[in-house]
Amino acid sequence: MENLVLNRLNEFRLSEKLSVNAFAQTIGISQTTVNNYFLGNRKLSLELITNTLTAFPSLSAEWLLRGEGNMYKS
Repeated sequence: MENLVLNRLNEFRLSEKLSVNAFAQTIGISQTTVNNYFLGNRKLSLELITNTLTAFPSLSAEWLLRGEGNMYKS
């Protein structure tokens, strides 16, 4: 499940046309840490999820966490 959430998070980042650096700056986590999440060197954290959902209120938590519904809230 962890990999699925990280894959969806990366898919969202790409759909927003954000570099890893820009994404990291937007969510307030260092680029190195975000890279380590995406590379699988660091386990998924609540901080990553909550910071992302706070920074991007249009992102659907249901889609991110469970893969259900649309990526964006309607």
